[in-house]
Amino acid sequence: MVKLEEVLDESFATSQPGPKEEDEWDTDSDTSSIASATLSDTDEDETFIERLSALKDIIPPTTRKSLSDTFDSATSWASWGLKKSGSAAWIVTTSVMLVGVPWALAFAEEQQMDMYEREMKAQESAGQMLTQDGKPAL
Repeated sequence: MVKLEEVLDESFATSQPGPKEEDEWDTDSDTSSIASATLSDTDEDETFIERLSALKDIIPPTTRKSLSDTFDSATSWASWGLKKSGSAAWIVTTSVMLVGVPWALAFAEEQQMDMYEREMKAQESAGQMLTQDGKPAL
């Protein structure tokens, strides 16, 4: 039969350094010396890109694959949409130039002809008013 015996570690028995009950904690400093020493060691050697690339280890591979697939799908749809809208813009522009411009010119010419006919009728009616019953007006 096996007999278990508990062995106490000496480090548990010793008191830990720190303030006693009557001492107060010093909370005036903004950062502790341990935290500033740790931050200064890692800040100098590591760039932002390296830190950003290290974050990929936090995200599981399946989630990264899913995000990558979603991003690829969105970019392909956006690319397809931009290509199709560019083609549509080309079709509309060339159609306007081939059909719309000649139509606008013909419409403007027709408007000028209408104005010319009105002027001719106005001159004719003015001439008739001046010569009523074949007599010139004084």
